Amino acid sequence: MKRIICNIFLSLTFFISATMFVDGFVASAVAEPNNDNLQSGTVVLSPQVVTANRWGASADSLIYPVYSLDWRELQTLPARDASEAVESLPGVIIDRGGGPNSVAFTSIQGSAFYQTVVLIDGVPLNDMMNGLGNIGQIDASQIDKVEVAHGSVGAIWGSAMGGVVNIMTNNPTQGNFARAGAGGGEYGTSFFNAMANASTGALAASAGGSHRKSTGPESVGSRGESVSNGFLNANYASDAGLFWVKSRTYQGEVGTGQYKGVLDGYWENTVFKTNAVSGGYDGGAGPVKFKALAYNQTQNYVVQQNQEPTGRLGDSATDDTVTGGSLIGRIGEDDSALTLGVEGKNGTVKAAYMPKPEYSISSAGAFANIHRQIGGVNVEATVRQSNEDTFGSFTGFGAGVSWRAMDAVTLRASVSRGYTAPPLGYRFSEYPGWSRANPDLTTEKALTWQAGARFLLGSTTAMELNGFFANVTDAIAITYDDEGISMYKNFDEFERKGMNASVDTKVDNYHFRLNALYQETYNKKTSELVKDLPRSSFNARAGYNDGRLAAYLLGSRTESVFSTDSNGKDGEWIAGAKISYTHVMDNKTNITVGAGVYNMTDARTYDHELLPQTYPRQAEATVSVAF
Repeated sequence: MKRIICNIFLSLTFFISATMFVDGFVASAVAEPNNDNLQSGTVVLSPQVVTANRWGASADSLIYPVYSLDWRELQTLPARDASEAVESLPGVIIDRGGGPNSVAFTSIQGSAFYQTVVLIDGVPLNDMMNGLGNIGQIDASQIDKVEVAHGSVGAIWGSAMGGVVNIMTNNPTQGNFARAGAGGGEYGTSFFNAMANASTGALAASAGGSHRKSTGPESVGSRGESVSNGFLNANYASDAGLFWVKSRTYQGEVGTGQYKGVLDGYWENTVFKTNAVSGGYDGGAGPVKFKALAYNQTQNYVVQQNQEPTGRLGDSATDDTVTGGSLIGRIGEDDSALTLGVEGKNGTVKAAYMPKPEYSISSAGAFANIHRQIGGVNVEATVRQSNEDTFGSFTGFGAGVSWRAMDAVTLRASVSRGYTAPPLGYRFSEYPGWSRANPDLTTEKALTWQAGARFLLGSTTAMELNGFFANVTDAIAITYDDEGISMYKNFDEFERKGMNASVDTKVDNYHFRLNALYQETYNKKTSELVKDLPRSSFNARAGYNDGRLAAYLLGSRTESVFSTDSNGKDGEWIAGAKISYTHVMDNKTNITVGAGVYNMTDARTYDHELLPQTYPRQAEATVSVAF
């Protein structure tokens, strides 16, 4: 039965691919070190992740869930940027403001988007004005690995109440190879990317870039996008340890298209620039090891608004500059270790529609984590002291246990206390048309319980369940004052609860994965469902990969509950497919032909009358050579 279903899927994908070759043409030249995309036919049981404890551990030993996706999977999935990749992981909801490489934000376990911390190579991407981390600007060709940690992990990361998205760019130690490509697709789409890895002795480097441009469909006012990315990663390995430096730049302009209904004829353009440079050191001797990180990052956002036919309504501009660093030390081995860390950062914000032309905000933190493994039981505890200069100090903690009850069953449970500092815009923005800012806002605080289980059915299937309950105090939401004007306010107490589940199956060369999340957030004072928060997501992945032929279908459904004055629920149903075939000429040369189709369901990110935005189907095709 499974083989029949897969054959139907492959036939359908071949038909879609043939159609896409008519719609658009792509030509690219690719060189990669080996054929590591070959599938083993078995489920990966215990991947190594670093986000959970900022060092590295087996996923089976963690006290709360962390899910990952590496470049081997990315190259077969219909994912053109980090947001399309992350959306395939359990418990994640994406809010988009455009097509690929544009603006996209992440919610984990139904949290608010600003409650998720986004990291790129250890550097926090969240802007200081709105607290949002735009993962859409990161091209998939530059990603080595993505990890998503669920729950209140503030004891490790500081202001992170919903979870953490950790994106790691290309690893220069993968070997010597080069890659270059160019192509196009529907709606005036053109794109290219290039990358090269080189190593000589102790020095290894990786450099590359990409560019994507689209005019956009006429159905949304033909407002497209133009996005450029670039990076340089270098490592120097010596007897004293590993020294590394990474530099990156993301620049783009993204149009939302025309709104309809209440805002008929209204459209926005978002212009963004992100530049960052970071450096670090990993080293040590015996059971004592160190990690050091220093970084500087600038971000600029300009939102341009027009109302046809009246013209420009005005611009909103924000400039962030953040400098920071961390020092983390570890004593012990994988089965018993003590990890200590300190970090700090200072940010300067220049923004329009603010009472002052410039704000400076500093924060610092210190944490201690202890991990102990006794047989099949892993016990972990973390405590952190954080200080935000505008809010004072906050003490967070996390503790839990995981138990390998038998070879096929792992159980885990944890409790943690974290916080999220309110974004600067919520406190001081005077931007017209939005809710009134509240300078008296305080930090949101959450006490989160999680419990879960992982089951292995033979060597082909893994099932995972994770339930969570969070008691959120001083939660920030929009309310109305005595004059009927909306404003931000710290409510007394929220209650968020839900469950995410996943099933991952690999049978021979066939791969199926299903993820589901459902959560609800209530105001404990009124017992009413809190509006304007993500509520549920369902995504599925199905495909075939024998190392030469790879065909994958990826679909997702997300839903949020909007306020009654916005006519109800916000939903998105989206699907994409990608197929490729690789002809192996010799051990070093491959020829690959591929095609993809995206947004096959005409995805709506705002499915209510006030702000409907629709992104129609887009087809792209590829021809590549690897040597």
